[in-house]
Formats: sequence, structure tokens, C-alpha cells
Amino acid sequence: MTAGTLDQKRSAAKTRFETLGYPTRKSESWKYVDLEPITKTFFKEPVRTAEPQIEACALAPYLFAEREEIRLVFLNGFYSKKWSSLQELPRGVVIKDLGTQSPGNEAGLLAKYLATEAGAETNAFAALNTLHFNDGAFCFVPDGVVLQKPVHFLFITTQDPDKEPMVYYPRVVMALGANAQAHAVMTHATLSGKPYFVDAVIEAYLAEGARLDFAWLQHGGSDSGYFLSSEKYKLQKDTALQIHHFTEGGLLTRSEIEVEFAGEGSTAELNGLSVLEGRSRSHDHLTVRHTKGHGTSRQFYKNILSGTSVAEFDSLVHVAPGAAKSDSRQLNRNLILSPGAVGHSRPRLEIHTDDVSCAHGATTGPMEESELFYLRSRGLSLGVAKELLVYGFAEEILATIQEASIRERLESFVRSKLTQILGQEREKC
Repeated sequence: MTAGTLDQKRSAAKTRFETLGYPTRKSESWKYVDLEPITKTFFKEPVRTAEPQIEACALAPYLFAEREEIRLVFLNGFYSKKWSSLQELPRGVVIKDLGTQSPGNEAGLLAKYLATEAGAETNAFAALNTLHFNDGAFCFVPDGVVLQKPVHFLFITTQDPDKEPMVYYPRVVMALGANAQAHAVMTHATLSGKPYFVDAVIEAYLAEGARLDFAWLQHGGSDSGYFLSSEKYKLQKDTALQIHHFTEGGLLTRSEIEVEFAGEGSTAELNGLSVLEGRSRSHDHLTVRHTKGHGTSRQFYKNILSGTSVAEFDSLVHVAPGAAKSDSRQLNRNLILSPGAVGHSRPRLEIHTDDVSCAHGATTGPMEESELFYLRSRGLSLGVAKELLVYGFAEEILATIQEASIRERLESFVRSKLTQILGQEREKC
């Protein structure tokens, strides 16, 4: 991408952000989000100087089958060649960081897909990302190519040398050609206990017949981190998209996902799992637009809540005029482990045509006493019975992840986290 093209998109984003301004609680989709800790804190952008020094053991928990993945690692928002692993790629595949100058053909590809709607952005923080991002990842898979290995975008927040609150703006752009296939995962983790703010944007474009399986893993760590993300997926005819969201910890995590069915006969499956404790807050906002007919969308989100944590599931399915034979399901379930935890559910439908099948549902509550009684009557202790029920609640989401290395590592994370949370709950009793 030429500097002029990027400058034009940044200028459009700047104008758009000035028009939108920071969202307030008067907006329905932000009513449960307190942005004052972000807007009233001076966050410092890191400078691309010497690479932060970290040990291999610090990264190890976030890698998936180390020798079997294509990996781009970013430290405080900047690409790290040292920790990345770009193996030999099929002809025509482009996987690179955004901070390095691209040759002409790659620059043209990037310009085609990056920030295509900068001047019409509806998310103020996405506009802010376009205005400020310095680095990120670009993945292009040409027509008919199947990537056999998963692509991993790993973003690590480390300790700021000046110990000031830090902000950076990750950008991930993915484009799959006709009948192309890829597995990808984006992970964010923090190695710092200091305040930080990450404002991320993900853009994905699937040409006719393409298949994308994408996992987004947010390990918030301490209760001083803020992570906001905006994701947009555009699906052409007969495409298949699978999204898996996992959130662990963090003072505030808010993801905004928009899926557009721009062609007939496509499918989109959106699955999410949050495991929260303490003061953690997670907000999932989903919009699925059935612009064309014969499309199928499925949403299945679960939250496990302890302490005074809060989770929100706000989902809108919009079926446009003429999008007949659209099929959509929305389901959210919240498991409450502590009296102070709260789950908000707002699945909604906007249907503007006939001959569709759409449904939604939501449940919120503690573990079923009858299930606990059944397990204890079979000789299990109360602690073991609770662990089985809670992990079984989570496993239904984990089982939807097809890539074995990602699923196994995530299962390990969830088991460890749930053991910790249930242990803390027992100590309170």
C-alpha cells in the first residue's frame, strides 16, 4: 500500500471519529460499559525501539504446537521477527506484518482490503484504530489454496519501561480467495500488571466458496487491562465461517462482531465462552446481516461468572427484504457461581421478509441442585461434582473448535482457570 493511500484512509477515519465521538451510556449498545477509565487516563503509545526482553517460558503457554504453526508475534504492538515463525508458504500466499514495506503486488492486495469502510465506520474505536495503528498482520490466501497449518497472530503486552499506562492498536486483515481454506487464531495476553489499553480491529473477506475457521483468545490477566475489538466479516456466495471467542479475565473486554452475508448459500457459526472472576467485565455485541437469502447463522455463547464479574450478550440478527430461506439461531447461557455476578442477555431479531426460520433463547442461573444431588448420590464429593458440572458447561463450546492443537490448549487453560475459581468459591463458604 502506498503512503498516499494509507494517508487517505487515515484522514477519512479521523473525520469519522470526530463525527462519532466517544460512545456514551445513552447508546443502547454501550449502556453497561463505563469508558471513563479509558477516556480520562493518559495512555502512552510505545515507541518502536529496542525489542522488549522476554523469556521463552513466558510465551510458551500461548503457543499451539510450536513446530506446526505459522506464527507472527507482536510485542507491545510491534512485530517481533525473533519470536515469529514464517515457514515455507504455498505459492501466492501472503502472510506478513503491516509495519514492513511491501512490494508492489502485496501493497496492492493490502490496499484492496484494508479499512475499506474508513469513511463510513460506525464504531468510534475502530476509526481510532485506523487512525493510529502502526503494525499488525496481513494474511492473503489465493484461489483454491488450502493452508494445512494454522496461522497464529500472537499479541503480547509486556511491562512498559517507563511504567506508564500503555495503548496500542493491533490490526489483522485476512482475505481468502475463491474456494480457499484457512485456520487462524489471534491471541492477546498480558505479562504486565500495569494498566494497558488495546484497541484492535479484525477485517476478513471470504470470496465464493472460501472456508475460514478463526479463534480469538483474550487472556486479560490482571484486573487493570482494557481490550476493545471490532471485527467485520464479509461473506460471498457459498462461504463458510466459524468464529470461536474465548475471554479470560481483564477489567474490561468488549468485542463487536459484524457478519454480512453478501452472497447466497453461506453459513456462519459464532461461538463464545467467557470465564470471569473478580471485577472482570466482558461484553459481546454481535450483528449478523442476512442481506442475501439461503444463508444460515448460528450463535452460541456461554459465560461462567464468579465474584462480581459481569457478562453481556447483545445480539442482533437482521434479515433484509428479499433474503428468503434465511435460517438463524441465537442462544446465550450464563452460569452464575457467586451472588454478586451478573449476566445480561439481549438476543434480538429484525425480519423484513417472509419464508425464514429464526429463533433465539437465553438462560441465566446457578448450578442445578438436582444435578449436584445426582452426582453426589453416586459418591462424588461436592467439590468434584461442581467441577464436573462447570467444566461440562464449558466443554459444549470447546468441542466446537475443530483444530486439535487450539482446542487442547484451550481446554487446558479452562480446566486450570475453573479449578482456581471453584477453589476460591469454596474458601468463601
